[in-house]
Amino acid sequence: MVHLPAPQRRPQRLLVALVHATTSSHNGAAWLLVVLAATVAGCGGGPPSTPPAAAQAAPTPIALAVDGRSNASVSVAAFGHTVAAGWTGSSETASDIYLSVSPDGGATFGAPVRVNDIEGDARASGEQAARVAVGTGNAIHVAWPARRDGATVIRYAESKDSGRTFSPAVTVAGAKQTGARGWHAMALGHDGGVHVVWLDGRNAAPMAAASGHQHGKAGVKPVRPAGGPRQDIFHASWKGESERSEQLIQANVCFCCKTAVATAGEHVYAAWRHIYPGSLRDIAVARSTDNGATFGPPIRVS
Repeated sequence: MVHLPAPQRRPQRLLVALVHATTSSHNGAAWLLVVLAATVAGCGGGPPSTPPAAAQAAPTPIALAVDGRSNASVSVAAFGHTVAAGWTGSSETASDIYLSVSPDGGATFGAPVRVNDIEGDARASGEQAARVAVGTGNAIHVAWPARRDGATVIRYAESKDSGRTFSPAVTVAGAKQTGARGWHAMALGHDGGVHVVWLDGRNAAPMAAASGHQHGKAGVKPVRPAGGPRQDIFHASWKGESERSEQLIQANVCFCCKTAVATAGEHVYAAWRHIYPGSLRDIAVARSTDNGATFGPPIRVS
């Protein structure tokens, strides 16, 4: 179950600082977004570009907030000079996802826009924040945990005008499914497609213990491991209005740890905390070489 933390009585503001740093990239320099007391998440990528003058100056904190709300759990993404910051704005009774966009490398940000079309349906937190990705053609993608008809789901909306408006939200994962889901991550593919991974408890009914792991086939339902509720890691991908494709990457993973996803050409990589024999937890990575259509077995990182 994804739980929303109790709203704080005093509204909070998010402070964003733009920091210039030298790197070994093609143009010899890059600029980084640092969000104070928050996690940086998601990046649309893009070709190397010269940072704007604002990014070369001393860091200047910028406050992003919705008045009367507790503003927290931020994610930041960038493509070229476009920077998008998404966060949760909570009141005493509801929680919504907001997005503010900078067209000038973080020097200035526009007014916050609410992303979720159903007011108050967001269930994001610091551990399970909304995820943001910025693509080409003024596209901005946002995915967040929510609750619909008594079920925990992952919702998604897209803006095609740099965050001024958003499409009606759709359910990426959890529609008509039992169990909890969350701990999602999102990335964009080389073709502009969206890739989302998450932990899913649809197969969480208790089962007899057994050894071994299954992967790669959504029809496989292996047994529940000891030490926690059954969770599997799933992947979904789509492009534009195309039908979403969903795959089970691996069953019986650690039920309360973050996931990650990254892309490089036709390769898609998913990472999570896996449960190994003896109930040992360690980071694992699975690779797809066909743009997310299928995934190979997990490889232990350490």
